[in-house]
Amino acid sequence: MSDIEQNKTICLCRFFETAIEKYSDSSKANYRVSLRYFVSFLKSKGISLDGLTRNILAEWIIDMFIKGMSIPTILYNLKLVSYLYHSAMKSGIIEHNDIFKVVFADLRVIAESTDCDKIITDERFSRFVN
Repeated sequence: MSDIEQNKTICLCRFFETAIEKYSDSSKANYRVSLRYFVSFLKSKGISLDGLTRNILAEWIIDMFIKGMSIPTILYNLKLVSYLYHSAMKSGIIEHNDIFKVVFADLRVIAESTDCDKIITDERFSRFVN
């Protein structure tokens, strides 16, 4: 990761921490844990926070699964990080993209073709893409 990418990542982390402050104490803790998982994963891969792709998010999902997280926990972590990203996009800190919507749509297709559709319900899916 270049110095510029490291600086962007530091700025985004600061923004995310500021955004998290508006939540209740229990929500703050959940957001921080999810963000910590995500940033740790990105650092291990040498990827900056503003360089997300569909494949990177897919790798993170696989990484969480390999570490023994349940599918609902994985989806919850993904949802919380997506909320933080959406907040950064709305603030103009990162360029607008629909990467999380794309990934959630991919997960929905997978869920419909497997037994996961019992876990990824229509209600959960609608919350992810909105």
